[in-house]
Amino acid sequence: MYIITATYRGRKITRTAFGDFQAFTIVNQLARDGCVDIGMRKEDEQ
Repeated sequence: MYIITATYRGRKITRTAFGDFQAFTIVNQLARDGCVDIGMRKEDEQ
């Protein structure tokens, strides 16, 4: 599972992805929407 964070107009946005392709798609969508400071980290699934 990936936790994706970004900033949009001063507000922090958090998204969750459950696979590599889904994470890639979310990051690209956030970038197209004008988000900045996009980051991603992998969480261990239990």
